[in-house]
Amino acid sequence: MSDDKRGRGQPPHKPTDKSRQMVQVLKANGNPHKVIAMVIGVDEKTLMKHYRHELDNGFEQVKSMVGAALVKASLGGNIGAIRYWLACRGGPEWKHRTEEGTGGGETTIIVRGGIASVKNEGDE
Repeated sequence: MSDDKRGRGQPPHKPTDKSRQMVQVLKANGNPHKVIAMVIGVDEKTLMKHYRHELDNGFEQVKSMVGAALVKASLGGNIGAIRYWLACRGGPEWKHRTEEGTGGGETTIIVRGGIASVKNEGDE
């Protein structure tokens, strides 16, 4: 009998684009390595060996892709996406704010010549 170990056990793991994407998404959603390894069907050591990049950068990669999708939806005319992006990234002039003592009335955003002004209910 030969000492050659080939042919014994499972074949070596070969990552696919689908498995890499799965690791990336699972990592971005905060799953621990143990869970990710179980879903992919490998042990944690194999996960670390073959998916180090996805584990290290999964959250940032998914966050940037979601941001890109949000911008694309905004530029396509999706009003909800536009409002969300402007509230988060448009600067202080786009933040929704209500003044104390105004009863939390409606806020109207008026755009004239590309410059927005905010008028709260009760303002004259």
